[in-house]
Amino acid sequence: MIALKIAGGLLVIAASSALGLLLAANFERRPRELNELITALGLLETEMTYAATPLAEAFASIAARAGHPARDLLTETRRRLTSGEGATASACWAEAVAAVWERSALGPGDRDTLLDFGASLGASDREDQVKHIRLAVERLRLGETEARADAARLGRLWKNLGFLGGVMVVIVLI
Repeated sequence: MIALKIAGGLLVIAASSALGLLLAANFERRPRELNELITALGLLETEMTYAATPLAEAFASIAARAGHPARDLLTETRRRLTSGEGATASACWAEAVAAVWERSALGPGDRDTLLDFGASLGASDREDQVKHIRLAVERLRLGETEARADAARLGRLWKNLGFLGGVMVVIVLI
């Protein structure tokens, strides 16, 4: 009987610890995802400035080298651009952001930054596009700094809460 209680208690602690680790991992994913987006936008700036690559081709080239969620965002935008539906680049970008955002760890401010950038996508000359890319990169960098601080603080908090919450439940049940 005591062995069963001990096994049950260990299972409760393990489950709550796993939940805490899962929640902490989401906070730790956001800075990596923001870094991927920053890198992808930097590559897009290079493609626009030096190679003068058409937008759909630039997205395909960058997506091949990018990680999630940048790869998914660029691939989805390119797919929508080349589908033949005649949508503008900004509309395709906005739809792709909406589709990718739900599967990412990005926050509402990150989504707003991407949507603001996308509103100018394909609507102005190359120099203006580069200015918008640089503004988006700067805003994403600020978000990345904030996300790293949150990951350190809140990640540790959720890990500890998961374990200690499980211990508390076991103590209450005993």
